[in-house]
Amino acid sequence: MSTLIKICGIRDIPMLDCVISSGANFAGFVYCEASPRHVHLDEIARFIEHANTSKSMSKIQIVVLCVNPTDELLYAIAKIKPDYVQLHGQETPQRVANIAAKFPLKLIKALGIETQQDLAQTEQFPHAHLLLLDAKAPQNTHQTGGHGKAFDWSVLSGFNSPKPFLLAGGLTPENVTVAIQQVHPFGVDVSSGVESSKGIKSLEKVREFIKQSRL
Repeated sequence: MSTLIKICGIRDIPMLDCVISSGANFAGFVYCEASPRHVHLDEIARFIEHANTSKSMSKIQIVVLCVNPTDELLYAIAKIKPDYVQLHGQETPQRVANIAAKFPLKLIKALGIETQQDLAQTEQFPHAHLLLLDAKAPQNTHQTGGHGKAFDWSVLSGFNSPKPFLLAGGLTPENVTVAIQQVHPFGVDVSSGVESSKGIKSLEKVREFIKQSRL
């Protein structure tokens, strides 16, 4: 099975069309007002409707990313029926379990990784459908993702993940092939690595990232 590809931080229809037509597997939308990639739920609903009516033969999975969401927000997200919700904050194992019990949502739990010791937390989220292993955010920022930094992939050597995982953090068209060959993840996730400026995706970089991921 080929490595799955997630393009995150999409903000407009032309980019969504590019992601679909280029053969990505997941389209990610960020609901986080502090992020330069933030989009409102009504916009995400419009994007979901557009993706569902796309004439492309490729079926894209829709992911809504949120950070420490309230139940109120999760109810609103559930109404627009994405394929996954990505929890990208400090959600505890108990909070993730509660979300899984309360909402009809498939969950991706993002985890910050720096050392092999950080991999122990992957065992704590049995209610997540997928894990996303990202670089830990710099200590001087509250940003939880999209900071364009990679962690040392060698810490994943011999790692037997309890769940399929997406590799994230600092991936670009230039390094994604090597990352896949070294880590053998279930999928790869990119946001800032395919941008021309902060929050603005490049059609050319997205196409090249997907191409390099398929080599």
